[in-house]
Parts: sequence; C-alpha cells; structure tokens
Amino acid sequence: MPIKVNILQYSGGGKGYYRLSQPYEYINKHYSDIDVTFFKNMPINNDTATDLVTSSDIIVTHGAVKEAPKALPNILRECKRFGKVSVYDIDDKDWEVPPENPIYHIFKQEGLEEMYRQALLAADVVTTTTSRLANLVREFNQNVEVLPNAIDYDYYYWNLPKDKNDGYLRVSIICGSSHLYDLKLIEGIGKWLIDTFDNVKFVLGGYDSKILGNPVRGTRPLAYDDSPNNIWYAYKEILFGQNPNWEKIEILRTQPVEIYPILYRNSDIVLAPLRHNKFNAAKSNLKLIEASARGIPVIASDIWQYREDISSGWNSYLVRSNNEWKTFLTKLINDKELRLRMGQELQKKMKEKYSIEVVSETRANLIRKLYNRTKRNTIQDEKIMDDALRHKILEQTFKKTGENNGK
Repeated sequence: MPIKVNILQYSGGGKGYYRLSQPYEYINKHYSDIDVTFFKNMPINNDTATDLVTSSDIIVTHGAVKEAPKALPNILRECKRFGKVSVYDIDDKDWEVPPENPIYHIFKQEGLEEMYRQALLAADVVTTTTSRLANLVREFNQNVEVLPNAIDYDYYYWNLPKDKNDGYLRVSIICGSSHLYDLKLIEGIGKWLIDTFDNVKFVLGGYDSKILGNPVRGTRPLAYDDSPNNIWYAYKEILFGQNPNWEKIEILRTQPVEIYPILYRNSDIVLAPLRHNKFNAAKSNLKLIEASARGIPVIASDIWQYREDISSGWNSYLVRSNNEWKTFLTKLINDKELRLRMGQELQKKMKEKYSIEVVSETRANLIRKLYNRTKRNTIQDEKIMDDALRHKILEQTFKKTGENNGK
C-alpha cells in the first residue's frame, strides 16, 4: 500500500505553489509508493479534521491565512489523537514580520504571528527552505528538515522563446509588493539606465493593484486600487523619479503562479536587491533559481542567500558597494557573450541543486522516513500494550492460583 499524504493548502500564490503544489504533484506523478491528495482552502471542523487525519498517514499543511487559522488547531490536535504525523511548512520568518513590511498591520490585527508560533510548536515536523531559517525555527521545534525551493527546468512556461524582437535589451526586476525598502538600495537605477543606454528598456514585473497597507479590520480580501495609494507607485518613483521616458519602461502585471515565468520571458539581465536585515536573512534564493531557469545572469546584493551560489564575475555578480550596480550593468549590457556565458553557468550550477528532480528525491525520502518512524512507534506502542495486557493476565492468573491454593 502506498503512503497516504494529505495536503492542506491555503495559499494559491508562490508559497503554495513552490512549497506544496509543484513538489507534491511531482511526487504523486513519479513516486508509486506515495499517494498525495490535495485539499485547497478547505474549512475544517471537528468532523472533517477527523476524516482528513484518519484517511492519511501524513498530513502536510502551511500558512496562517484564509481558512488556516481555524483549520490548523483541529488538524494538529487530531494528528496527536490518532498518532499520525503532522508536517508544517514555512518559508519566511512569518512569526516576526518587521513594521516596514506591507503585511505587518494585517498580521498584527489578526494575530497571525502567534498563529505561526503555535503551529511551529504543535507540528511533529517542520519543513523549511534553508538551514538559516531552520535554525530560527528550532527556537520552537527541534524537528526541522530543510527542503529547498525547486523548479521544473523543463516546464513549458520557463522555456518559451522571447516574443519581443525590437532590438532592445531588457533589464528586469521581478518582485512582489513587499520590497519597497529593498528597491531603495538601487534608487534611480531605472532612470539612469534608460537615459544612459539607447538600446535598453527597464522592466518592472509583478505589479499588483492590491492595497497592502493598513486595511480596516474586516475588509479582507484586500481591495483593488490603481490610484497613487498603491505601493507600486512608490516603486516607480524610487526607480525612475519624476517624468521618466515611459516609452522605455515596461510594467508587467503579476500573473497566476502557474504562468508566472512569462514575466521573465524577454529579460536579459535580472536585478535582485535585498537589504540586510533579520527578516530578509531568513529568505531563500528563489529569485536566483527563477532567473537560472531562463539562463539569465543576475546582479544581486551580496547577501548570504546569493553568495552561496554566485561566483561573482563567473555566473552572475554580487554587489558589495552601491556604485557596483552601475559598473556590472554596464559590463553586461556591452558584452553579449558575457551575458550568455554567465546565464549558462548560473543555470548549470542551480540545476544541479534546485531542480524538481533532485529536491523531490529528498522530499520523498523524508516522507518514507516519517512513515517508517510512525510505523515503528505504532509497533512499539502495540508491543507495550501487549506486554501490559500479558502482565495483567499473568497477575490475574497468579491471583486465582493463589486463591485456589488457599482453599
């Protein structure tokens, strides 16, 4: 019988995709000894929690949004009750969000940080993205396993050919709406690029018109607004200043996560600024993995996530001082062979470590290990019960024998 794994997924974005959907769908398809079933955004009461737990060998879940705050306590309690393994996945330091993060007020108002802490404490095993984040998680739970982010390098949308042949090079930042302070590291870089190089366009990808400020409690899901209240207006002002040449700027809206790779489709160089702080120190190298799927060289902040895989000057560049953003951009813009060679070398290195095939083998072995451990514990529990029952029977037998001898 295959090992039965039930997945409770409460994020349809990058967290849910890279940490649950993509890897466990791959395992379901390629590993015959593991049977995975997904339950997405499912409300959980006592009865459904019991059904989900008893129909599985291992329960995997994540997050503290949507239905998760109500579901997690029930699921984790039932796992303990029925002796099933609960696995909680986390890919950010979500139990301690800094005030400058746009989701800070939401987390504070709805008590989500505490929800994350409780989940980390209650789970049998926590899976996470990096060894550094794993060390932080051990404050709550010693049973932590590192499963890096990974991608399918053969995935259709990562391999689409460029569809813009207008002679322009494209320098891109592809990000979400929580990177305001990171972009300040390269303030004015977009304007400098489009003013300095006639053959360069700047691409800002990931634009989302969700307001991520301080919403009134009860207004979630967050409202949509394309007014200057939107944080992306601040992004554009940081990068381009006032009255830039908009003909050389491309703003790409975010896409459903399954086709998100198309944001990279026409990029020639990717910028990855990341500020040094405690929250960012817990992040992964996902931006580097994504760029490598397209064979695009990256100019990145010299922070440990990128330092681990970038050999600066060989497969991408690490920026150690502010002036190096412009220095490295100039080198890559003026040297096509350098761009191509760096991108190829980056892809080669990252594919060896972060392909879906490599990481899935690690994940499948973890599932097997947890299942076998549970089975051993079950056998041990049964043996203890059998020994206790045997001892009780012997006691009763000796008692009766003694009573008979006394007659």
